[in-house]
Amino acid sequence: MVKVRVGKRGVIVIPKEIRMKLGIREGMILDIRVESGNIILKTNDLWVCSENEEES
Repeated sequence: MVKVRVGKRGVIVIPKEIRMKLGIREGMILDIRVESGNIILKTNDLWVCSENEEES
């Protein structure tokens, strides 16, 4: 587990090794939600509809 510090305005930095492993690049959109008291971040491909969008 990696620890990160919350900066001004709630900014956190995702460590480089995690960004590289997940292919996260500057400017990418990530989905964020709270689940069972945890923050969940998910990469988001803007060209693919999410499950919720398909149901609409």
